[in-house]
Amino acid sequence: MSQRDRTALLAGEAVVGEFQVAGTDGIVPGVLYWSAEVGATLELIGEAPSFPRSFGHPPFEVHGVLRNGGDVTLLDCMLRRLTMFDRPTHVSSSALAFGAHVLPDTRWPRAVYSTAALSEWRNDSAFHFPMTDPAQDPFEFRIAFRDPVRDVVKVPGAELTFTGNLKTSTVGHRPDFWARTTAVMVVNANRSQSVSTLMTRYAQPLRALMALAADRPDDLIREVYVDLAKQRQIEVWRRGRTIREEEWNFRYLFTADDLLDYPRAIRAWWRLQRQVWPALDLLGDHANEGSHYSPGRFLTAFSALERYGDIRHRTTDLRKLRSYGGIDSSLTGCTNRALELIAVTRGYVTHFNNVDDKRRAEVEANVLKSTRRVAALMQSCLLRNLGIKKRHRHELMTQHYMRWPLT
Repeated sequence: MSQRDRTALLAGEAVVGEFQVAGTDGIVPGVLYWSAEVGATLELIGEAPSFPRSFGHPPFEVHGVLRNGGDVTLLDCMLRRLTMFDRPTHVSSSALAFGAHVLPDTRWPRAVYSTAALSEWRNDSAFHFPMTDPAQDPFEFRIAFRDPVRDVVKVPGAELTFTGNLKTSTVGHRPDFWARTTAVMVVNANRSQSVSTLMTRYAQPLRALMALAADRPDDLIREVYVDLAKQRQIEVWRRGRTIREEEWNFRYLFTADDLLDYPRAIRAWWRLQRQVWPALDLLGDHANEGSHYSPGRFLTAFSALERYGDIRHRTTDLRKLRSYGGIDSSLTGCTNRALELIAVTRGYVTHFNNVDDKRRAEVEANVLKSTRRVAALMQSCLLRNLGIKKRHRHELMTQHYMRWPLT
């Protein structure tokens, strides 16, 4: 894996190389660009007989060797530009695999994932502050390092290892010394699986869990697949991933330290993900809207709650779900009147149910509050599913919504 090519691409630089459609022999010189907003763009130079010549051609893969020897695969490529003589000149891709030539059905025994929220949620900085004797030196202050905590959890089809990587600057007496810990989840599958299968079974539950915990936009910031037996590894970049790790602010709904039994809670979450799919993913989509609220976001949050209640509890009755969550309505804002308004809003947004002008004005004026209350109702239920006791759930939600109350 050429670090020079990787660094250049991530910096938005143009990188030259030779490219060919997977499964063909025709090699074409070209220039490759990458950006998180647009994805990969390949500009072909000269004749490209092996590349499609029709915009209606099905998605295809392109293999390339970059100027410094880096291997890349452009996944699900589409033709974007032709000359007037039907010569392909530009190809785009929403995903790039850096490090090897692969296909969508290539199988991998190991995956490594991390999201922007995972490190703070794990709350494991690897810093340790040993006690000192103030009688000997009142100004002595020590900082030590220890290996990040390692949690191993078995779920159906794989073993998950939650741990961290510690990086430091050059050790020594220097004013700009730094240390950084990045938490990851390593998936060791019982059987090798394709990228799409690993994403569905393991990356998506992690993303949904972090969206619940952080209650703010989050996404994968690291996606790596490894096959040690074949000495092969790829790092996958996907269009649209622009979320970056932030400085820790400890404003999470809950952290890993709040789970009474970490392995049991993780297994319960993975089981719930399969049971109520796609409810937890929808809740993650709701959180990824950030500070933007709309009728569409309300519908996303309500659909998540409705699916969860229907499958997990065999009911979509909001009052029964409120009872299961066990959080007082004075905190969640989910009074009987508020729940009635949520039901009316759902019918109005989904089916354009006829309501009088006064009711319509009330619905539209409370879309933001109704959306947040639906999310809070589902959060209270999911915290219970994770094994967090009622008193602690109440403390967590009180702290979380203190800055922006729901009532």
